[in-house]
Parts: sequence; structure tokens; C-alpha cells
Amino acid sequence: GGVAGRVSPAFSDSASMLLRSAQGPAETSSRPVSGAVASAVRVRKGGDLAPPLMAGNRAGVLEPVKAPANNKKGGGDNRDREMGAAEALLRQLRAPQRGDAEGSAVSSDVEDSEDVVSHAISSWTKGTKQQQRRAPPGSLGLESGVSMMPHPLKAYRGGEDVALEVTIEGHTVIGVFDGVGGWAELGVDPALYARRMADLVRMEFERNPGMALLHEKPLVDLLQAAYDELEAAELPGSCTASLALLTSEGQLHVLNVGDSGIQLIRGGKSVFRTREQQHYFNCPFQLGMGSDDQPTDGDYYVVEDVEEGDVLVAATDGTWDNVFADDVVDLVSRGGPAGEVARRVAALSHEHGQDPGYMSPFAVNSAQQGHPYRGGKLDDVTVVVSRIGSAVSSSRG
Repeated sequence: GGVAGRVSPAFSDSASMLLRSAQGPAETSSRPVSGAVASAVRVRKGGDLAPPLMAGNRAGVLEPVKAPANNKKGGGDNRDREMGAAEALLRQLRAPQRGDAEGSAVSSDVEDSEDVVSHAISSWTKGTKQQQRRAPPGSLGLESGVSMMPHPLKAYRGGEDVALEVTIEGHTVIGVFDGVGGWAELGVDPALYARRMADLVRMEFERNPGMALLHEKPLVDLLQAAYDELEAAELPGSCTASLALLTSEGQLHVLNVGDSGIQLIRGGKSVFRTREQQHYFNCPFQLGMGSDDQPTDGDYYVVEDVEEGDVLVAATDGTWDNVFADDVVDLVSRGGPAGEVARRVAALSHEHGQDPGYMSPFAVNSAQQGHPYRGGKLDDVTVVVSRIGSAVSSSRG
């Protein structure tokens, strides 16, 4: 990730996007603004009203509740400097996930650095029949697919990203977690912290699925519970996190900490996208040892009017550093099952990451920060694509 070109948003009373911010009007974008605005989408961010955020015919990138700090301690994100980790940790990475058919923290078991591991999931068939019956009539669900492509030097142990998908009582949580690669220099496998974080989020949601409707910011509460347990255990490592929750009532919650992100696509156009959080160029917000960042520091949004056919794309920075949001929209618009779309996005991310001549989003960001750079930024890539539909149609996947 990095700081990209800034745009001056044009505020218009006739604009269709409503943004509410906890601390006044949104500012300007930290990524290249991308994706044409589609039909009306209502987004709450905190409680106070702010003007609609638009930028010509492109979607505004929603800004954070509070400005980033000016410094950062420890755990630098030098993801491309692979120092290796103890071989014994590989068994933990590839061990079967805990839990039952209700949900899982998804990680790849990769034998070849060129493999793309695609895992199509229907969130309405993963839960038990009893849980599915609890979903209110006419509620919305997700048909999800996951594709993971590790950095070639990290493929032997499955990379450092983790994907999450779990459905309980008609509520679905999806997410991506990116282990901060700098920990490898200290002999710590960066994936272990991310895996544990994802697993704890899943377990907390399984313990208290009712928070989806009862809590004001359920994703913050889920992530905070996981974070507190990891802090108490003093587990070395850190990670970024992007989470989305679709409730049984059709409300979409989004939480982003760091430089992964989530995009909502409707009718072939981008209607919502998180912005990356950075303390300074290429140093994202992160949760874990050596960092002062907290789950409450993340950007939180509530999209109040999702529709059947909307597509969510959650991805780590291996995608957003190498693929512009407009290109993601084009890939989604080609159609196909969610797993196929996820694989398509991951493959292009990996292709651009290896292209020394491609003027990638990361290259644009770097140049604007005074660091001339050309080419992609090869990294682990994890993409979760989720298509919103009725409970019945989603169960057919």
C-alpha cells in the first residue's frame, strides 16, 4: 500500500451517495480514486452527517474517522523480504482448521509458487440446517469464493494471508488478514498471528452471533475480543484486517484496519470502497505486538441499502497495490461463480505484481511520495468475492 494521488471531491446535493462521518466531512482519497458511481447507496460512518463524497464520475473513497498518527513502532511491513521461518511452523500453517462446518479461517496449502488456490464457498450451505432455518424469511445471504496466491518465496509455507468466512443464524462475516512480513526477519512466521486472529474472530462470532443485530459496531467488538486475547497471550506478530458483516436484516457492516480493503460493486460500477490506513508511506495500521493501533482505530462503515446482485470484493494489499479498482470492476462484470471471479482477480494481481514495466497503483503512490518506482509489487494475494442474494438463491451457489 501507499499514499496515492489526492483528489478534490465535488460536493453536490444531487449526489446519490450519502456519507455520515463521526468527525465531520470526509477529506480526500489516499488511493487512486477509481470506479464509476452507480445507483444510490447509503453509508453511515459514525453518527454525524457529512456531505456526499463524489469525484467527477468516479466513486469517492471514504475517509477515516480520525487522522493517522505521525509515527509507528516496530514490525515494519517489508513483505517482499522473505527471511524464512522455522520448518516446524509449517505444520501449524497446514494443520486442519478448528471448528465445524459452520465456518472456517481459510488458508492455502501450496506446493507450487504458481498455484492459485481457489475455494468456492456458499455461506448458506456451510451452516447447519437448524441455523439456516433461523434465518428470517426473505433475508439476504452471500455466495462466496476465495482465491489465494502466495508470494513465490513464501509459497512453501502457504504465504502470510488468511481469509475468513462464517455464517451463523443468517449473519455472515467475511474477511482478510495480512500478516506483517517484517516479523520474518526476527524468525517469526507472520502468518501465525494472522491465522490466530482470524480463528479468534470466528470463535467469538460463534459464541455470540446475536451481536450482529444488538451491537452498534459488531465488527469492532469481534476484532477487539480477538485482539485482547492475543495481547494477553503476548503472541509475537501483527496483521492488518478487513472485515464485512451482512446481517440477516440486510445491513452491511465494514471495518478496515490497514491497507487491505473492501469494494462494493453494483451493476458494473463501484458504489463503495474503503480507503487504506497508513501512518506513512508503506507503513499500514496494524494490530499486534509493537503497534499502538487498536481495533477502534479502524474505519467503520454501515451500508444500509445493499441489493441482490451486489458483489463484495475483500482483498489484501497484494491486490490493491497491483490492480486499480476500475479493473476489479471489469473482472467482476465478466460474471461467473464467486470462486471463479476471485481467482480471476488474484491471477491479475499476481501477473501485475511480477511485471517490471506496469505502472501499478503502488508505483503511482510511490512516485507521488517522492520515491520513483515502476512496476508491480509482488506480494501474497488473497481475494474473497461474495455475491449478495436471497437466502434461497445463495444456497444454490
